[in-house]
Amino acid sequence: MKRVAAGLLVAAFAATAAEAQPSYTTAGGNVCIKINWIDRTSAPDDRTIVFYMKDNTAWITHLAGLCPQLRFNGFAYVATPPEDLCGNLQMIRVVRTGAVCKIGPLAPYTPAGTSRQGG
Repeated sequence: MKRVAAGLLVAAFAATAAEAQPSYTTAGGNVCIKINWIDRTSAPDDRTIVFYMKDNTAWITHLAGLCPQLRFNGFAYVATPPEDLCGNLQMIRVVRTGAVCKIGPLAPYTPAGTSRQGG
């Protein structure tokens, strides 16, 4: 009985640890980020989105094509699965224009003028 309880405890801890990770890679090679880890976003132009995470990392995506007025109007998305945003799999919608654009792959991003410290 103690072995079963210990096994369940280890399994529960592993599941909690996996959920605590801000990003992961799918079997198909797409990077996904947990939406509850996103602190803020930035759209420096009409084709790029940067996701700044609560753990001080950042991810960048270049949209599959130009997404008119993204930079000025912002965007909305529905994550699928609901807690994740995955590169190459999801669409965003520009708030005012309604333009729908597909996000490209997500890649680690280091903003200009900053450096990451190893830890």
